[in-house]
Amino acid sequence: MAYGVCKVCGCTDNDPCHNPEYGNCWWVDDTHELCSHCADPKIADHPATQHCINSKGFDPYPGIERKDLAALGCPFPDEDGNMCADCSHNNSSSIFTKECDLGIRIE
Repeated sequence: MAYGVCKVCGCTDNDPCHNPEYGNCWWVDDTHELCSHCADPKIADHPATQHCINSKGFDPYPGIERKDLAALGCPFPDEDGNMCADCSHNNSSSIFTKECDLGIRIE
């Protein structure tokens, strides 16, 4: 196995695993062949754990459809499923990212 590649999931330093409670993974061995999110069954079996977030696409709200704004915590969902332009979850970077700080796409 190559140095810096998890032998279980294939994550790397630039393509880590993520769990909202534990953050990104870290190496648990000196050979950098096993990441924390594969080594610890509590994290590995956690439904919110996502492996290789960059190559597989990171979803900050796994299992929740983006149109279900109420489930995401949006206080002002429009009937068409878009977010109100006056929502308090907009921030200065929303202009560039086209998403609010909840990860909801701004139409």
